[in-house]
Amino acid sequence: METTDEITGKRGIQARPETVWSALHDAACLETCLPGCLRVTGDAESGFSAKFGHTVRGMPVRLNADVTVTEIAPGKSARIAIDGGNTLTGRAGAEIEIELVPVKAGTRLVYSARPHAGSGLLKLAGLPLDALGDRLAQGFTRNLKTYLEQKRGG
Repeated sequence: METTDEITGKRGIQARPETVWSALHDAACLETCLPGCLRVTGDAESGFSAKFGHTVRGMPVRLNADVTVTEIAPGKSARIAIDGGNTLTGRAGAEIEIELVPVKAGTRLVYSARPHAGSGLLKLAGLPLDALGDRLAQGFTRNLKTYLEQKRGG
């Protein structure tokens, strides 16, 4: 299994940290925000199960994964672990640490991620793991920002 160096970033979200925290523990939000996620079931207490679907070089790839959100400091930081795979691609996932920093306009979400993937997925994708991981981390935080800000405005 190949791993990469830590991928880091931050994103401003116009929502209070408590709202962002709740969203990170909500199956509907995770389903909407995790790139390629088709379905999330379960809850934060007992754990989530997710099904992901991506098209990699024109070929549909489906992955079943466990998604676990653990509290480091309630309302302030959390760890999201995603681990799954299939027989074609092998295992894939990421450990994502998220810190919620209150700012005047809402929340600054600071994240670090360590993706891992089996060689089958990387060969199919034709991308280095750090590029694939960065694309997914950026997608999740962008989608979370959009989800919360639309919900706030709607």
